[in-house]
Amino acid sequence: ALSHIILHCPSVASIIREECVLSCILDLAKSSKSVLRTYALDVLANLLFVDEQALEVIRNLDCVATLIELLDTSNFYGKCSDLAILAHFFDTDEDVRLALWGRISFVVSLLSSENVEIQWRACFTLGMLASKVPEASRSKHALLDLTRLSNSVNHQVQRCARIALERLSLVV
Repeated sequence: ALSHIILHCPSVASIIREECVLSCILDLAKSSKSVLRTYALDVLANLLFVDEQALEVIRNLDCVATLIELLDTSNFYGKCSDLAILAHFFDTDEDVRLALWGRISFVVSLLSSENVEIQWRACFTLGMLASKVPEASRSKHALLDLTRLSNSVNHQVQRCARIALERLSLVV
């Protein structure tokens, strides 16, 4: 619920951005329970989606190595959120660059899913990746699917697809 509150009420982000709160969320992301890990990563990804000021706090918590490790242990939902978070570190961290390059095609392939939740997560993740790793997100397949999904009957899918397309067009 918290991750949806962040998206619909961005003013909440300033509270969550506090270092002590983010530290607790990162601790949950390290949990052995997949559900807690997924929700924590989802909260962090949504927070960065609406409030890039949180990036500096996350950077100060020195958690990039942990986020990279979680790519291999998270379920599908957590993996998409984790990729969206790590996109913010693409320019400054070589390990992140290596981790992301091998996984972007996975996210692009999810755009053709019939599952609305998967479509939304894939659009959301590509929207985060678009401004940081545009050349990786600009495949013909990705652009066609994002265009198709920007007319989706599902409002969340439509919104995230349009944002991804806008971000890609800004860096063309």
